[in-house]
Amino acid sequence: MRRRIIMSLTAALVLIAACGEESERQDDWTAELEVSDQELCEDAADLVVIDRAYVDPGPGFVDVHEDTDDMDMIGYVPIEPGETTEIEVELQRDAEDGELFHSMVHMDAAEDGVYDQDTDHPVEKDGEILMPSFEVTLVSEGEPCED
Repeated sequence: MRRRIIMSLTAALVLIAACGEESERQDDWTAELEVSDQELCEDAADLVVIDRAYVDPGPGFVDVHEDTDDMDMIGYVPIEPGETTEIEVELQRDAEDGELFHSMVHMDAAEDGVYDQDTDHPVEKDGEILMPSFEVTLVSEGEPCED
């Protein structure tokens, strides 16, 4: 019985240390994210572009969330450390005209290039999640619709 208690306490301490390490790692991250409102062709309304992301130390992910209570993530791409521009994010569904989205930078906690919503936490800036919003307008002709 005593051995079981010691093992349970050891496991709890390891978990607490891991959470603390994750928090410390988060504090070491620097991130920037820029995104603009955009026009999408009605025939290609499942691809948005994030203007610029910067992560250090990285790597990380840029993802796009719906503007709902649940903030469902509907698309993401991995990014390397440093600056990345013109980041294309394929959405899991077509955007709707006038729809608002939120983009975020997530750290790649395992540094394995595999997005895991449970461990790859959003990066914060000044104590707030870095989360710029953008609106999508659908058009049927013009520049976004030309090949």
